[in-house]
Amino acid sequence: MYQILQRMAFQAIAVLVVSAGVALFFNETREDRLPLVMPFPPEYRCSSPAGAASPINTSSALAAFGKRTTIFVDARSNEEFEKGHIETAVHMPYLFVEPVAAESIALLLKYERVIVYCNTENSEVSNLMAGELSHSGVKDARYLEGGFLKWAEAGGKYTGQKPERYVDLK
Repeated sequence: MYQILQRMAFQAIAVLVVSAGVALFFNETREDRLPLVMPFPPEYRCSSPAGAASPINTSSALAAFGKRTTIFVDARSNEEFEKGHIETAVHMPYLFVEPVAAESIALLLKYERVIVYCNTENSEVSNLMAGELSHSGVKDARYLEGGFLKWAEAGGKYTGQKPERYVDLK
């Protein structure tokens, strides 16, 4: 009796493993494949208190551009950064679930103003990162309203491609 139960359990596990493998294979071959990992909603991405950072509008950011006391921080992914970014910006991808590295905070503490940007319509990513930086002691950490798209549309200097639209997090 024990051997029969053992064989049935093995067959059930084998069916599950083969089925999962087939499903993953076919999902990978589809053009409109389903994502296997969904991003966290913005409200769960940062442990810093809400409202810890202030926005900066595009015209004020343009006026601050090029000053030695101001640094622009690109919070987007490597792929987005390589496509195009604000000239002289430093790249610090914001991963939401991990705190900003101590080395990055040490670098940013040297500046009087830190302007963080992303390319989401409501500046969700840069707002969260600027809030975390403020919470970590970085002076005047702000997020760029309208992000990279509004910067490029306003005539701000950038390298690479001009963004055509906002990136959707969902």
